[in-house]
Amino acid sequence: MQVETISMKKHLKEKMYDILVVEDDPIQTIILKKLFQPYQEIYQVVFADSIAEATAYLDSNKVNAIVTDYNLDDGKGSDLIEYGHEVPIVIMTAVQDIDLVVELMKNDEIYDFVLKDYEGNFIEILHRMLEKAMKKFQLAKSLDRQKAQFKELVENINDVICRTDENGKIVFSSNQVASLTGYKSLELIGKHYDFWIPKEYINDVNNFYNAQISVRNEHSSFEFPILTKYRKTRWVGQTTRIRFDNDGNFLGFLFVIRDITTKKEAELQIQHQNERLQQQNEQIKRNYEELIKAKNSKKALGIVLFIAIFLFLISEAWLEPIIEDYVGEEYQMIGLAMKGVIALLLKPIDILLESFLLKRQVRLSRKTEV
Repeated sequence: MQVETISMKKHLKEKMYDILVVEDDPIQTIILKKLFQPYQEIYQVVFADSIAEATAYLDSNKVNAIVTDYNLDDGKGSDLIEYGHEVPIVIMTAVQDIDLVVELMKNDEIYDFVLKDYEGNFIEILHRMLEKAMKKFQLAKSLDRQKAQFKELVENINDVICRTDENGKIVFSSNQVASLTGYKSLELIGKHYDFWIPKEYINDVNNFYNAQISVRNEHSSFEFPILTKYRKTRWVGQTTRIRFDNDGNFLGFLFVIRDITTKKEAELQIQHQNERLQQQNEQIKRNYEELIKAKNSKKALGIVLFIAIFLFLISEAWLEPIIEDYVGEEYQMIGLAMKGVIALLLKPIDILLESFLLKRQVRLSRKTEV
C-alpha cells in the first residue's frame, strides 16, 4: 500500500505540521481522512497501513508527530517508540483496557493516548493533544539547543566555570579546569570550593563570600592564589554570581575563574621593585642626613674651636691680669677655674650650633624643593 497524503498543493507552501498516521483498518483510515479534512491548513497528514511502511517512511522523512493505532497486523504502535525522543507519539486505541492505559502511561517515549470511535468524536481531542504535544516538543528542542550552545560556549572559552550547591560543594566544572589546576572535572565534584586555596588565604576568601551572602550582593570579584594538583601556586581572578531562589534562599555560587598568574607575578615584581626602591631612597635619605650632620658637626666644631681660642685669649690677655691685680697670688686658681668653665661650655655650644645648622639646612632644602 502506498503512503498517501490528504493535503492540497496550494497549502504545501504554508507553515504546516507533518503528521504520520499509522492505521491498518481501511474503514478507520477513511474516517480519519475525512476527520482531518477540516484541519488540512494546519496538518499535512501522511498515512501508512503498517509498522514496516511507517518505519520506511520515517527513515527518509521527517515528521512533527506520529499518531498510530495500538494493534497492527505486523506489530504494535509502541514499536515506533525509537522515534519518540525526536517527535511526540500518540497512541489510538478502541480497547478500553485499564491495564493497557497503565502500560501506555508508564512509557516515557509515548506522549499520550486517545480512545477512538467510529463517530469521530475523538478527533477534536486529538487535535488539541497534537497542538499541545508539538508546542511542548518545540520548547524542549529549543531548550536542548540552548543547552548545547551553552555547553559549546563553556567548552570553548578559556575561563573555568564552576557551580556549587548551597553547602559550597562543587557540582559542575568545565573541562578547562584541567589546564589550570591539573584536576579533571570529575575529580572536583563533591569537593568544597576552598579545598585548593592555601591555608593562609582560606579565612580571607570565606569571609569575603560570607559577607557577600549576608548583604545579598549577587555579583563580586576577588583575587587569590590556588594550589594545583602538583602543589604549584597559580593566581586566579574569580568572578562570582551568588544564586538565590524566589524566596531568597541561598542556592550556591557560580564561579568564572580566570588565570591571572602572569599578571599577578608582574604586579608582585613591580611591587617588590617599588619596595626596594623605597628602601634605597630611605637609605639615601639617611646617608644624606648623616652627611649633612657630619658637615654641620665639622662646621660647628670649627666655630667652637674659634670661640674657645677667642675666650682663651680674652682670659689670658685681659681677665687674668685684672684678677691678678685684685686677688694677688690666688689669681692662678681663679684663672684655672675660668678655663674649666670655658671647657665645660664648649660641648653645649657645639650641640646648639649643630642643631641650628641642621635646621637651617632643612629650611634651605624645603625652599629649593618649592
